[in-house]
Amino acid sequence: MLYPWQKEDWQRLNALRERLPHALLIHGQQGIGKRDLALHFAQGLLCETPRPDGQPCSKVIRMEQVRALIETVGIGTHRAGLRLVVVYPLDALQHEGANALLKTLEEPPPSTVFLLVTDRLDRVLPTILSRCRQFSVQRPTADAAMGWLGSQGVGDAEAQLALAGGSPLTALHAAEAEEQPMQRWLVSQLGAGAGFDALAAAEQVQKLPVPSVLGILQRWTYDLLSARLATAPGPRYFPREQAALARCAQATDAHRLQAFSARLVGHRRSENHPLAARLVMESVFLEYRQLFQ
Repeated sequence: MLYPWQKEDWQRLNALRERLPHALLIHGQQGIGKRDLALHFAQGLLCETPRPDGQPCSKVIRMEQVRALIETVGIGTHRAGLRLVVVYPLDALQHEGANALLKTLEEPPPSTVFLLVTDRLDRVLPTILSRCRQFSVQRPTADAAMGWLGSQGVGDAEAQLALAGGSPLTALHAAEAEEQPMQRWLVSQLGAGAGFDALAAAEQVQKLPVPSVLGILQRWTYDLLSARLATAPGPRYFPREQAALARCAQATDAHRLQAFSARLVGHRRSENHPLAARLVMESVFLEYRQLFQ
């Protein structure tokens, strides 16, 4: 399926049909529909009579069918057509799997196209990057994203979209999982600055996914740094917390904020496999409080 904000991305992607690379690396912000875009493109390539704009002739080919299309790359192609391999999330490949994929990309089988999708381009091996043509998926405009969220029955779409960093699918999934109240509570606590109770906050939000918590901290830190440096007219992610952000920004300095932001990047490298989620949250929350001491 295509989302309303993906029309331009689809046009750019469809323009590649005439000269398809053997490997296309589709990347962009998490929660904007890259995987669905890749699967829709795969459906269009597999369709014998696609629509004039390249979209699939029907919706018969489901996600599960695309994933199961090829058990091995040695299987012959359907009616001498293309063989499609969709990999998502590419950045989740372990070292051995990445090396195995690399060998295949170095000597790709005939009539085979790899559609590799990632939220984190920085986590993909440089050797794999060098063997792919990169395709950057655009983040939807705020109006397009809020309009779509409203059509999905999500209330207060503006605030929830900001909390999700501008990613409408992330906002929708969080709303469906009832994560939003806890996320909003965490944001309200971050605004306390030196009064932030790190251990109590870790206790309260420990059921939230670690990536969600680290994402909120990253976006909050971005807005803090912008407020400290006065590089933007207002907060990018938390416009309703402008007063709290300004107060916290004046209680620390840019050097500390930049160092903390870099440490958050380090934490995110292992966010999906933390040894102890509660300890990770306590650690980063204590680091955050130290910004104001």
